[in-house]
This record gives sequence, C-alpha cells and structure tokens, in this order.
Amino acid sequence: MPTLGPARLRVFYYHLGKTDWPTRDDFLSREARDLAPVRQDPYYEPINKGVSVVASLEHARALRDRFPRTNWRYAAKLEIPREIPMEQSFWEGHYTVWATPEQLLGWVVEVVPLG
Repeated sequence: MPTLGPARLRVFYYHLGKTDWPTRDDFLSREARDLAPVRQDPYYEPINKGVSVVASLEHARALRDRFPRTNWRYAAKLEIPREIPMEQSFWEGHYTVWATPEQLLGWVVEVVPLG
C-alpha cells in the first residue's frame, strides 16, 4: 500500500464531481446511498458498505477516463490512519476503505484538479 508522510498514515485519492471540496455526502457508501450493489455476489457485499479510494493521482485519472460519464473533475487527497480497515479491491491501485463519512472528510488534506 502507498505510504507518504508520517509512518502511521496512508495516502489515497477519492474522486469528486463538480465541487472543488468534498462534503460528508461525497463519502457515503453505495449501501448508504441506497444504490444497487456493484454486483449480486457475496464477494462484493463488503465493497458496497465501504468507499472506494485509489493509490495515486494517476489511478484517479485512469478511473475517470474509464468512466467518462461520471464527470469527475477533482480528486481529494486523504491521509488515512493505518489502523482503519482497508483492502485492495478487484483492480490494481483500487482499495475499499471502511470508515464513517465524517472520518473520511476529516482526513482530506488537499483537493487536486484531475485535469
């Protein structure tokens, strides 16, 4: 997993739409938003309860390019404490983190345009 800064933190990026700073609602899981599961498969159940983050700005740009209809224009840089549950998901550089929206919002240190 990527590590930058103090050893107790992990740095990740979270995609944002049109706003240049996230809100609590940006960090709601699919389940909390009452959205359909990613897939109807037990493997994806925990993913639907977490929030997707990526390991680098390059990964955030690649994700935006993969899903152009999303209109993601910014990425929030998060410094996530190591003790927070997280695991790598189904593709390289993509992780699911299980934390409250308030925690995630509190870990935002910067917002970067995706260009």
